[in-house]
Amino acid sequence: MTPDLTAALAHVDRVFSGFTCRPDNVCLHCYALDDVAPMAVAGAELGTATLASLMFRSPFSVDDHAALVRRLLPQMAHGMADGSIEITWSAHHCLARGDWREWPDRQSLAVRRFVEAWWFDQVTTPGHETPFDAYAAILGDLPSALASWPEHPVADRYLVDVSEGWIDDLMVDCNPLWVSDDADDSETCAVLRDWYIGTAAERLVCAGATELATAARLLALPIDERMRRLYGASPTT
Repeated sequence: MTPDLTAALAHVDRVFSGFTCRPDNVCLHCYALDDVAPMAVAGAELGTATLASLMFRSPFSVDDHAALVRRLLPQMAHGMADGSIEITWSAHHCLARGDWREWPDRQSLAVRRFVEAWWFDQVTTPGHETPFDAYAAILGDLPSALASWPEHPVADRYLVDVSEGWIDDLMVDCNPLWVSDDADDSETCAVLRDWYIGTAAERLVCAGATELATAARLLALPIDERMRRLYGASPTT
């Protein structure tokens, strides 16, 4: 774990460890009272399965979603950092669907510091299951998420790995990322294409993935021209 992530987790603990949440803030038909009762006690840990489930509750199924997220944050952040909590649906993560950016500065800055440090730790540590889509979904700003991709050998390898699928999708104007249920697929594709053309193609060259870089540069062309250069025919022929 990087020193920045360790410090960010300590910051989250300082800011959020005193929060509580009513157990009946969530549906008590869906959760046993014994499982959610610890939420009423500051610092009490929830069972791993309960925590993982609460992380993905729809805001529309909770009386006060912000109160729930604040209560979960310390244990959730540590679980995300040590890998004990799996992010199964990036766009449905409670931070992705919450309004933490509108919280008081002390709280929103603590969340942002953690999320950015968590992403850097994940993408630069060999063997980690690097969830860029989760990072982008939680940050809520795809251009900023892409711009923060570190220049690091492990991060470069991950870029090559994900680009193999992303570029294939982008070549036919399909969105390879699920960062929000409300995201405009064409807008997401446009942001990714601009990033590849302006930044990532050269990063791929530096990582030794010259064929991928050549394909990435084709994204600057209209789709018919891309298809003609790749396959000798447009999608309409």
